Amino acid sequence: MRHILWFFCLFLLGCSNPCEPDRGVYAINETQSDQNGNPIGLSDNYFSLHEPLESTNELNDMVISRLQRHSKVLYDLNEPILHNFYLCKDIYRFLWLRAFEKPTVIEIINEQGKIWLITKIIDYPLIEGVDSVFNQDGSLQDVYQYMRRSIKGEIVLDTAVELSRTEWRRFDKLINKTDYFKEKQIDSYGPVIDGSYWVLEWHLKNKYWFIERYHPDPGSFRDACEYLISLSLADKENIY
Repeated sequence: MRHILWFFCLFLLGCSNPCEPDRGVYAINETQSDQNGNPIGLSDNYFSLHEPLESTNELNDMVISRLQRHSKVLYDLNEPILHNFYLCKDIYRFLWLRAFEKPTVIEIINEQGKIWLITKIIDYPLIEGVDSVFNQDGSLQDVYQYMRRSIKGEIVLDTAVELSRTEWRRFDKLINKTDYFKEKQIDSYGPVIDGSYWVLEWHLKNKYWFIERYHPDPGSFRDACEYLISLSLADKENIY
């Protein structure tokens, strides 16, 4: 009888492996990143779209190019890819891209009950706040291609602080006021000159998701992201 109980306990422990995600949630592509999320080579694919893009090819190209630019920032910040492997911890990562400020990442992490908040800020002094640059012949060149070839940003802030479970629960309550898994991941297709993009990723045992919003309206999404800002060392930054 004791042997039966022992094997039953082992079975339960195996079933509750914190590093084992739900089946089919993550791509598990070993050519893209390792099991710690470190990209293989220079990655421009930090985001996984689960929805069809608009039918217009030009608009599709704009979205893909924009996500590549977002990926470049995350790569330069030494951030892991979150959609490929589950990293044994729940993560919400907020990428905050404002036209006239330094790109910022704020992420809240729950690693088996231990809560961390990470803030990173990167400086691209030559192209900060610029969506495009011109070649000498006057043709428009996508800034992502220019950045990829020529510029690696300088990380000017990289901090981690421990939070309470109460702060985690408050954020979780804010972000779960709306079922974002039923909303469009991308809500802005056209080109923009200024303003800001707010990109939030869900990296959970049972779900990977992201949404990108251009200058988001007041509501639960903005409230949740502003709460992360208030907890971080970016709390004195201009919010727009």
